[in-house]
Order: sequence, then structure tokens, then C-alpha cells
Amino acid sequence: MAENEEGVYRGTVDRLGESEREEEAVRDFGAWRDRTNSLALAVFGGLGVIPSGLAAYFVTEWQLDHNHGVASMKGSAGIAAAVWFGMFIVGKLVGRRLVRSRTSAKLTELAAAYAIPLAGLEQIASMVNEL
Repeated sequence: MAENEEGVYRGTVDRLGESEREEEAVRDFGAWRDRTNSLALAVFGGLGVIPSGLAAYFVTEWQLDHNHGVASMKGSAGIAAAVWFGMFIVGKLVGRRLVRSRTSAKLTELAAAYAIPLAGLEQIASMVNEL
């Protein structure tokens, strides 16, 4: 049995068919994109605790020096939250960059694993990138 024969996949009877394999490859691609973006967000969110803590400390110290020993915790917490949020934005940008730079290799891997044409996966990936 050759792989290009009708109804044959990896030397056995093709129970799924090409369209079902393509759908499964698209699901795997989406899961990979989500994992990559989530990992980047988690890393930068975790790393963001350090600069936001430092920002809260320095804002509090600045307030104590300039307001005769009085500091507003709302101001310190607001600045710390803004810094932490900024780290999440950076994480999102890095996640997008990682996904875009590694998409072609992942699509090639999925096309080989599921024995489907690469062109269909590339078309779906380009549509998803436009979202």
C-alpha cells in the first residue's frame, strides 16, 4: 500500500480522511499558538513583579521625601500596577513575535505528521494571523 493511494494513510486504512487530518492539524496548531502566547504572558507577568515592587518602593520613597513624611499608598500601588501591566503588554508582544517566527517550522512539522499538504495549513495560518 502506498501513501498516495486513495484511502491509505501510513500504510493502513485511512479511517479519518484528509479533511479530518487537516482539521486535527489546525486544532494542534491553535493549541500550540495558545500555549506559546500563554507561556510568554506567564513569564513576563512573573518577571513583572520585580520591577513593579521596585516602582512601588521608589514612588513611596519619593512621596515621603517630598510630602513631609506622608505617602499615598494609592499612588504607589497605581504606579506598581501600571508597571506590571506594562510587563504583560511586553509579554504579549514577545508571544506574538515567537509565534510568527516559529509558525513556518510548526506548520511543516504538522503537515509531515498528518500527511497533508502544507499549502492548506499556511492559508489557515495566514487567516489566523490577520485576526
